[in-house]
Amino acid sequence: PKVEYANAEPGGRDSLEPGSKLVLRFNQPIDVTEIGRVAKLTALRRNGRDEAPAAVPFTVRRPDPKNEQLAEIVPKAPLPLDSAVHLELDPTLTGREGPLQANAPSRFDFHTYGPLVVERLDCNHDGPRGQCTIDGGFSIELSGAVKFGELKKALRIDPPVKVRWPSWLDDAQPTSSVSVWGRFVPGRTYRVSLARVRDTYGQALARAFSQS
Repeated sequence: PKVEYANAEPGGRDSLEPGSKLVLRFNQPIDVTEIGRVAKLTALRRNGRDEAPAAVPFTVRRPDPKNEQLAEIVPKAPLPLDSAVHLELDPTLTGREGPLQANAPSRFDFHTYGPLVVERLDCNHDGPRGQCTIDGGFSIELSGAVKFGELKKALRIDPPVKVRWPSWLDDAQPTSSVSVWGRFVPGRTYRVSLARVRDTYGQALARAFSQS
């Protein structure tokens, strides 16, 4: 027996939420007690590299009683934020179809979402001496999604510039990156700052951002 599909709901493999569950689909029927016997779930915080991964207690559920190839790994407590989450299945896993074992361990890597930070502010550097071009605008990327309307309110440019925003984004639409254009003056230095914005999980920006 082997796992054909592994994911997390909600959030996906790279953005687990504290209450996410892991969804597994096997290539044959597997008893939930057997999955519980061979499965090991651990979590390790990003800044805990010198620590051993902590075991995460869980239960195994059958989301569809008629589908014995599908199972959910449900943590008994909220998963820690900004942490690597690993699910391992022992090679002694057996299925309903007979005593043949998996013979090889299975490992699946996940990660809970981290703090909201600005990851990158950049522009087109084709101007003189590698400076930003005046008509290329700039782009800003965050570690998580925020509502576009809130991002517009929180972004500041000094000295002020009349800004042109992407027309294809609605104010209520979540986004983690956006391009900004404006009437920038050649040879002038501008400072871009961002503060007091929250991501779709309700997290405030971990630290105020400012960059020229």
